[in-house]
Amino acid sequence: MIDVLKLEDIRKTFFQGRTSLVVLNKANLKIQGGEMVGLIGPSGSGKSTLLQIAGLLENAEEGRVSILGVPMNKLDDNSRTKARGTDIGFVYQYHHLLAEFTALENIVLPQLISGKSKTQANNVANKLLASMQLSDRSTHRPARLSGGEQQRVAVARALANGPRLLLADEPTGNLDHDSAEQVFNLLVELVKKTGVAALIATHNPELAGKMDRVLRLENGILVPD
Repeated sequence: MIDVLKLEDIRKTFFQGRTSLVVLNKANLKIQGGEMVGLIGPSGSGKSTLLQIAGLLENAEEGRVSILGVPMNKLDDNSRTKARGTDIGFVYQYHHLLAEFTALENIVLPQLISGKSKTQANNVANKLLASMQLSDRSTHRPARLSGGEQQRVAVARALANGPRLLLADEPTGNLDHDSAEQVFNLLVELVKKTGVAALIATHNPELAGKMDRVLRLENGILVPD
């Protein structure tokens, strides 16, 4: 079985003046479809950097990123951009919904950009909203949604184009306990239903414990927790 995401010997260094900080040092990772992997570690350990590299938003100075067996390092910028739009879904701590659009429209827009018809996009958006228990909120703009509802819309938007890889950076970090648990449980259902591979960074040990496995980032290296 081909790994959806494979990171090999990823190295990333940040420089501040004459000082260098190795954030990732030969980090390795494999994730298969339908698998949820938790990523934990203290603030500043490099979790977000690892997600940015896995999501092709940032380049590593060494190592290789492969998605569905295809080495991403060898692709040109246009091909990497296309891969981000079709193969990868992103969820951040802050939902980043477009304030002037409804919940439905926020999920429809990325599909239209990828080339789907409006009818196709609406059908997918409505199904995702139903999966996230938000059918009755589809016409509401973000300002009229609770924090948990906004984040559920963000999860649905990330899955709208049927990505094979879902990357989430503290997706419940801005929510109260009950809202965080609801968002996460619905996310688990969708991951298992769609077969997407998910890498989720979190500081919440309770949520991390619900994942298939958990990796800790220590001194730039990924180790089983």
